[in-house]
Amino acid sequence: TLPQSFGLIPVTERLLAFFHGEAPAPFPARPGFEYLSPAMEHWLAPFSQAGSIAYLEAEYFGGAGAQVAAVWTRGALTLEPGAGAPSINDALRVLGVVAQDGLDEFDTLHLGRCRETERWTSLETVI
Repeated sequence: TLPQSFGLIPVTERLLAFFHGEAPAPFPARPGFEYLSPAMEHWLAPFSQAGSIAYLEAEYFGGAGAQVAAVWTRGALTLEPGAGAPSINDALRVLGVVAQDGLDEFDTLHLGRCRETERWTSLETVI
């Protein structure tokens, strides 16, 4: 769980295996993404019938890197990368995250507290 009643599902090796079996990486992914495959999109889209959902990727090392996001609403992709690729904060605003004073949406949800996906799966403290 995250602040403001949001949640996070980390894309782990086990989840990737669910979508792709034992196929070696790289997986067929939507342009601009490393892991967002057609199989994942097919699985994610129906969940957005109950409310918008986002898929987020970030990769940084030594201060350099990139981030990309997509949002589904009522089963359709409503925010996707293209010219002027949306950032994670753009996607979080679409979901309704309200940034706290002095913070952006990413930091408001404490998404920076674990810099590696594996650490999210073993996180014991809940904010």
